[in-house]
Amino acid sequence: MNSFMKHKGLLLVCIFTLLVTTTNAQMNSVVVNSNANVLAQMLAGAGVTVSNAGFFGKCDSTVSAGQFYATPNSVFGLDSGIVLSSGNVLTGPLAVGVNIGAGQSPGTCGQAQFASSVTNGNSDPDLAALGNNITINDACILEFDFVPLGDTVKFDYVFGSEEYDIFNCSINDIFGFFISGPGITGPYSNSSANIALIPGTTFPVAISTINNGNNATPGNSCFTNTGGNGPFTQYYVSNIDSFNAGIVTNMSYTGFTTTLTALALVTPCSTYHLKLAVGDASDQVYDTGVFLKAGSLSSNAITFTPISNLINPYPYIVEGCAAGFIKVKRPVAAPTPYTINYLVGGSANYPADYNVSTIPPGAPFGQVTIPANDTVAWIVFGGIQDNIAEPIEEIRIYQLAPCSNNIVDSVSLFISDTIQMHINTPDTAVCAEDSVHILVFGDDSLIYSWTPTTNINNPNIKEPTVSPNNTTDYIVCATLPNSGCAPKCDTVKITINQQPNVKIGNDTTICLQQAIQFNPVITPNQNYSYTWSGPGSGFLNNTTIPNPLGTFTQLGNWPIYLQVEPTAVGCAGYDTINVFILPNDITLHNGDTTVCKGATIPINVTGHALFNYTWSPTTYLNNPAIEDPISNPLSDVSYTVTATYPGCIPMVKSFDITVEPVPEINAGPDRVMCQYDTVQLHALVDPPFGSYTYAWNPGGDLSNPTIPDPVFGGLNNVNLQLIVSTPIGCADTDYVSITVHSIEFANINPSETTICPRDSVQLQANGGVAYHWEPALYLNDQNISNPVSKPLEYIEYTVYSTSQFGCTDTDKVRIQVASDGVLDAGDDVTLYPGESYQIEPSGNCLYFNWFPNYHLSSTSIENPIANPPVTTQYFVTGTTEYGCAVTDSITIRISPETVLDLPNAFSPGSGTSVNDELRIIKRGLATLNFFRVYNRWGELVFETTDIEKGWNGQYKGKPQPMGTYVFVVEAKTSTGKRFYKQGNVTLIR
Repeated sequence: MNSFMKHKGLLLVCIFTLLVTTTNAQMNSVVVNSNANVLAQMLAGAGVTVSNAGFFGKCDSTVSAGQFYATPNSVFGLDSGIVLSSGNVLTGPLAVGVNIGAGQSPGTCGQAQFASSVTNGNSDPDLAALGNNITINDACILEFDFVPLGDTVKFDYVFGSEEYDIFNCSINDIFGFFISGPGITGPYSNSSANIALIPGTTFPVAISTINNGNNATPGNSCFTNTGGNGPFTQYYVSNIDSFNAGIVTNMSYTGFTTTLTALALVTPCSTYHLKLAVGDASDQVYDTGVFLKAGSLSSNAITFTPISNLINPYPYIVEGCAAGFIKVKRPVAAPTPYTINYLVGGSANYPADYNVSTIPPGAPFGQVTIPANDTVAWIVFGGIQDNIAEPIEEIRIYQLAPCSNNIVDSVSLFISDTIQMHINTPDTAVCAEDSVHILVFGDDSLIYSWTPTTNINNPNIKEPTVSPNNTTDYIVCATLPNSGCAPKCDTVKITINQQPNVKIGNDTTICLQQAIQFNPVITPNQNYSYTWSGPGSGFLNNTTIPNPLGTFTQLGNWPIYLQVEPTAVGCAGYDTINVFILPNDITLHNGDTTVCKGATIPINVTGHALFNYTWSPTTYLNNPAIEDPISNPLSDVSYTVTATYPGCIPMVKSFDITVEPVPEINAGPDRVMCQYDTVQLHALVDPPFGSYTYAWNPGGDLSNPTIPDPVFGGLNNVNLQLIVSTPIGCADTDYVSITVHSIEFANINPSETTICPRDSVQLQANGGVAYHWEPALYLNDQNISNPVSKPLEYIEYTVYSTSQFGCTDTDKVRIQVASDGVLDAGDDVTLYPGESYQIEPSGNCLYFNWFPNYHLSSTSIENPIANPPVTTQYFVTGTTEYGCAVTDSITIRISPETVLDLPNAFSPGSGTSVNDELRIIKRGLATLNFFRVYNRWGELVFETTDIEKGWNGQYKGKPQPMGTYVFVVEAKTSTGKRFYKQGNVTLIR
């Protein structure tokens, strides 16, 4: 199987994987529709200008070339740039929303989206030659000219492919960066050289050279594709492994390289041509792409670096000693020397303030040359001693472009009159036995010496720690060895102070809003600073004086701290006092209240436990000298409580208690009544009280459930509850039962009926002990339970039934006298052979019964079909909806012979079914031999042997004129009798 068939077979697997796999994106977007010049300018960086950009091969700004933007991670290190692909950049290199599917492995597609874009052809000879004359398809090529400022040009890139890591042994997709111009030689077109090389080798970067699988042995394609070299797997990143490790690349390429650098030596200011090309090898199915970092095509390769033994914080030199240097470096050694021009400037004046090694006398600028086969040259600067006190001055060194002498970069050195060193720690006061770490500004290359050497941890270091017993001046001197520079010295004074003894006073308790003057005792007598702090310091009128006044406006325990500090930091004395603030009020939680006689009332007061309490009057109280006494009042009373504490204003609160009586009630005896009667209730209450509330429950059947004597008119038995209460709920309850006898005890049968004229009805009433009927008309007895009525017309009776409890029930009886039955079976009829007759009686009957029952379609319907063989009389009995019956009959006569005839005129087109055609009139059964019609000239205009057909007045499709026509008919009846008739018929229009 060839490699294309391998790709084709795998394509189906890839498409299926596309449908089921998604992940979050690390790559942000790919932007297409950028022309070649836009992409070339995006690649260009410092020291390079580009021009004449163009696409070649299959390169298409809408499909295979574009700008990419990404969030770099540990495996893909580029943030933005341009991408060229032998496939589709929107679905491949940075396909937003897709990645390697979880659980996928080499041999099962290995990617979530198939990025290929097959165009067939579009080869490139340089790529083919680079791959040992392999077949190239879908080549995407970006070419442009550029001019470098330096002698080196470089850019960064990442190469990726869908071929990894299934086809990287058999398919060697390839790309190349071909440079041509002055000094460039190579085997490709325009004598160009490929600079997309494995680092440190001359091997091109391709699929197989980065990772040629595990079977690269002599004689197979893995070995051949790399020339027996590689794989250089240290530059390979498996996107499948990255996905399984949780690193999202958002790339459908299953493998790619680390970030690589393409580099070439060039002649500054010369024009070069760069060809960036990528293509599919062998077949055009799976695709490859290359990412080039934005702005990385650069040629500002020469760097200036200031160097000195002294830094402050930048490198500096000293007048008359301690020279400085500028290190000039190119990144790669070349076989030819390289000269760089520079200018000097800044606040320092040349040559008055300094001298420099590489500026010839009177020259407008300096020159420094990097020797052949070397990468570094030096510029030496020396400060000139003028014994004039000056601030630090700057020497600015400007690097000039080799082709235009324009400034491309700059660095600085500084000149100082002396070595820069001083003590940063100010003169300091400390407590006895404390230590001070002295901080010094100065370069670490200096040698430091401290005096005196006593009570210092090391007199020969830059920043020692000192612990003097007495006030001491410490002097440090700094020298730069072998420089000839004079030492630089500085001094710091360390003053020793004694720690004070502080006593504010004893903790105290005062009332809210009271003031207290603080007068602390402090020894020894020195100059101090005072700092009052702590939760209670906010109540002081001043927190930085020795004797503030405190006025406390909030309750609680308020700690206050005093720090007394002499001029020595950390030598402070401390003391604390707690001021406890009592409230100047109490809270009486009882308001004016009303209670029932005999109730127990807990009295609740919130106040401090140190307060004394007195209640007045003492009536009904269990203890008038405590905070929360209990009262059992029998009558109205007003209480006052007074809380006291020495030095505090007495606190007074009071409230009133109103006492209401507890009622005793009698709701009255139980009662009996009939439905729809009424009973008046009478309740008695003691003791008398003008504000009782009455509540009968349930109260729905009472005239007023809130009065003592309501009227009850309910229909059902009830147990009534009466609650009588005072306004605060001092209450009593009683009950009364009312039995209600029903007036729905009787029943009657029938209650409503319909009879036929001259019938009678037996009436029946039950459930009572006595009965009376009204009216007495048509009744045999109006005072019994079961009288008989024989009415002649509609009548309504009312029966009054009396129960054993004397309750009366009333019922109605309605009797309707129905109409007599009416029935007419119809006129007698005659039937001819083959005919039947549907009887259609009339009247008001709903139900029917026919006799005799033979040769009828049904004997129980209103309109049966009769087909008797002989003359028969049928009798029918009809019944109305109320059962009133009536009888009638009809005779069906039978004729044995068929009757035939024809009309003497007809009117075709009249629209009537009777006279629209000339037809044979038939009663019975007959067979037609012929039916012929002739016009006045003897011409046959109609003929048929079907007895059911007729002439429509047309001949040969045309209506015939009005007039007389001759007909001839010959037929045979069902008995075999011949029928023959001829005559005239008139056609009328």
